[in-house]
Amino acid sequence: CVVFEFVSTFTFTFELHKDGDSFTELFTRQRIQRHPNTILQQDNACPHVARIVTAYLNENNIRVLPWPANSPDMSTIEHVWDEMKRRLRDLENPPQNRQQLQVALVNIWNEIPQAFHGNLVRGMRRRINACIATRGGHTRY
Repeated sequence: CVVFEFVSTFTFTFELHKDGDSFTELFTRQRIQRHPNTILQQDNACPHVARIVTAYLNENNIRVLPWPANSPDMSTIEHVWDEMKRRLRDLENPPQNRQQLQVALVNIWNEIPQAFHGNLVRGMRRRINACIATRGGHTRY
């Protein structure tokens, strides 16, 4: 979870189900409820907009930022994933199994400087303006 004030700890699961159960449990209960003024930004992927997730968000008054579907160039977390993939590829001893992968990803998440995340958040105005300029089309981000 990346928000303006902080970057949360990296929580990892291999068990994200299409029905949204894991998303609801893992993300919203553990993160959003700790920060009641949070506005959730998600990419409208099927697990994120499943009925169970939508119902949970509504029942718990969790605000969701309106967001265009299929807009990875607008989402700051996509840049974080790219950075994590780069760092994972550059490891001297790449993970050989799920447990090693989980440890590596948590370590990589923790090693990414706070300034990296802050720059992405501060760059949102540029991303939004670029999206408006292209009338929702592709941007350089």
